[in-house]
Amino acid sequence: MISWKSKYEIGIEKIDFEHKTFLSLIVDFKKQIESPSLESYIVNRAKEILKYAEFHFLSEENLMNEISFPQRVEHHYLHQKLLEDLTFNIESLVLKIMAPEQFLDFLLNWFVAHTTQEDLRIAKFIKNEYYE
Repeated sequence: MISWKSKYEIGIEKIDFEHKTFLSLIVDFKKQIESPSLESYIVNRAKEILKYAEFHFLSEENLMNEISFPQRVEHHYLHQKLLEDLTFNIESLVLKIMAPEQFLDFLLNWFVAHTTQEDLRIAKFIKNEYYE
């Protein structure tokens, strides 16, 4: 079962809310592939995740700019790489090169790793910068 865990929280209310929304889209995708669905519905769910990722990354990058996060350029490139990977994987879904379950695994692995490692650096920077 895919569910929100406290380890995904970085302590920035807006970003945590967006991460919860991101995870709920992944859960919706999982439900879509577990039910008898048309392939176009599955692909549309994947495209929805891509569009939300674009929004969320822009939101996160605006925050990094506001706080002058030192690794914001590197973090931006991680976001760009993910968007490229998402686009490629969606094209693979359409061409039936990739199974929906593989796409789900990719999403989950990326979400957990990025949130608990990369995004946590932003929170640590804010805590050290503003609360010491």
